[in-house]
Amino acid sequence: MNEIGFAPEEVTKVFGNMKPTLFGDNQSAQAIARNPVKHKLSKHFRCKLHYIREQLKNNVLNLVYCPSSLNTADVMTKPLSKGVFERHREGMGMEDIELGR
Repeated sequence: MNEIGFAPEEVTKVFGNMKPTLFGDNQSAQAIARNPVKHKLSKHFRCKLHYIREQLKNNVLNLVYCPSSLNTADVMTKPLSKGVFERHREGMGMEDIELGR
């Protein structure tokens, strides 16, 4: 939050007593962040992982699972079915337009 210009304390003032929430659809990443067990395949993101673990331990933020069907950011990061793509596109306030040819 500090890196984008918002102190976590200020965010909680805006949203009442809520902690900043990190939504994601990667259940494995969330499990690794919550469980301090050493994982052989996770050493390449050690620094970021320990930072998130520290924030969770200090009760600074929440991690919440958000399935792909509800994750609007997925429209920009992965191929989706037409229906899911259209729902996310509309969720961003965009709409389909017909181009005159």
